[in-house]
Amino acid sequence: MKSDRFIERPLTETQRAVRRGDREAVARVLIRDRARLERRIRLRVSARTRRLFNTLDIFSTLMHRLDQRLLSREMSFDTPAAVIAYAMRMADHIVIDRARTVRSIENAEKHDRRLAMALSKRIASMETPGDEEFLVMLRDMASSFNDEDRFLLWSWLSGRAHSETAELLGKPAAHIRWRWKRLRKTLEDRLREEGAP
Repeated sequence: MKSDRFIERPLTETQRAVRRGDREAVARVLIRDRARLERRIRLRVSARTRRLFNTLDIFSTLMHRLDQRLLSREMSFDTPAAVIAYAMRMADHIVIDRARTVRSIENAEKHDRRLAMALSKRIASMETPGDEEFLVMLRDMASSFNDEDRFLLWSWLSGRAHSETAELLGKPAAHIRWRWKRLRKTLEDRLREEGAP
């Protein structure tokens, strides 16, 4: 008699749906294991990061990003367990990204302090503050910028030094400092116009 270990069991409906790339089925898998995912996020989010981005916000971002990757057919999964394993890794990356943003805001140099404070206050004034809404706000603010200015903004939020940004763009460091000074003033004015406290 064969051991149960060697009997091939039929796939469940959830397993079949996940293999088909059914976005609703994948979402159900994430929601089913939400407590485990949120526990992992809580263990990795520092108190400093939690002041701006909480566990619910990061979980919502995870759901949104994974759904977008399924929609664009960038990802496929064989089993619900594979969905959770990938979601765990994605959650870690999101937490790291958010921690880097918080450090950049908190450790802003003297000349950038006003912008950093304005961004912090803008996040605090949101009805439902969260990392996805924060990024949407920044994308909206940067929509009229050229490619170089957008790169400067994301570089600053990533904590990259102006000298490193200059090297990546192939421009003199003095040029990058001058462009950042103008961009910083534009961002401060825009935040003021939008009613940042």
